[in-house]
Amino acid sequence: MWERAEHALVTPEDRAREWAAGAGLLVAHTRRPGSYAETDSTLTAWEVATGRCRWQQQVESVPPRQPLALDGDLLVAVHGPDRPQLRGYDAATGAARWSYRLTGEPRGALVVDGDVVVVSGSTVHRVGRDGTPVASATVRGSALTTLALTDDGDLVVGNGRGRDHLLRLDAGTLEVRWAATVPGERWLSSRPVLIDGGTAYLHAASAWAMAVDVATGEVRWKRRKAPGRDGALLPGPEGDPLWGTDFLARIRARDGRPLWTVPDVVAAAATPDRSRVVVARAVDGGSRGLQEEPMDVRLELLDATVGATLDALDLGAVERHWPAGGMSDRLFAVVDGALHSGLQPGRLRVIDLGLPG
Repeated sequence: MWERAEHALVTPEDRAREWAAGAGLLVAHTRRPGSYAETDSTLTAWEVATGRCRWQQQVESVPPRQPLALDGDLLVAVHGPDRPQLRGYDAATGAARWSYRLTGEPRGALVVDGDVVVVSGSTVHRVGRDGTPVASATVRGSALTTLALTDDGDLVVGNGRGRDHLLRLDAGTLEVRWAATVPGERWLSSRPVLIDGGTAYLHAASAWAMAVDVATGEVRWKRRKAPGRDGALLPGPEGDPLWGTDFLARIRARDGRPLWTVPDVVAAAATPDRSRVVVARAVDGGSRGLQEEPMDVRLELLDATVGATLDALDLGAVERHWPAGGMSDRLFAVVDGALHSGLQPGRLRVIDLGLPG
């Protein structure tokens, strides 16, 4: 591994958070610490191949978790909580093309068959690429959170209110096909489920991790976990998922048993090769330190089959900005073979992982 580039953010205090990638671009949302509703948000687009900043725009507040989607020449962003709306931008220039008014608290957005699907409050909206409404449906008594796409194009939506916490919706009509309940859940994790091999994996902030049959909504298995913590949920080798809070583990798909565990993980990202995963680990167990306490962090490229370290690079000091027992929610993603890390304030570091191809 070696450091390819470093990008300065708008201010030394800015943090790189949510992101979207496609068509040779990485678009990141950055803002200063504090409530997202009370801090300035900026969208910045970098060319992945050259590292050149293509454009930068100050925008209205961008909520956490899944607010951006990039598809060809269209970037969509969710804005709120004041005047909640979905906005379409020209991906090449950052210019605003259109806006679509939302109600309720806006959450996740996805591009599905050329249209944009967004959840806001208890309503799912399907909007055309030009911002015109296509369809909408309301799930009464719900507080919808995130979106995931099944292999055959339907939606799996998280719900943080009531008894039904996972819903499969027909992508065309937005009708509910099935609903599943997470035991003891009061507010569903704001991370989307992982859909892989006909199974939806949920690693929520509740006391349970679960595997749900995508076709029927039946629970295949569930495992107790530390309550109040969510974290990584990634595709792994041989159809197994990888997940963790302050650790990363390979989980056997058929029954949920761990096959290996790596401790002191503060961030994790999938790579195009499912047998490889990159993690940031606290040196000397520092992941359990106090909030805002600095710790030394090392990047490690792991063999996801057995959990062994293949390569490593010292990242330097990072202030612990996440709750005890969890992982960072900042930008930490592999795009075109390079890790883009926003763990440190004021900059986005690009690390070449030395992956084949």
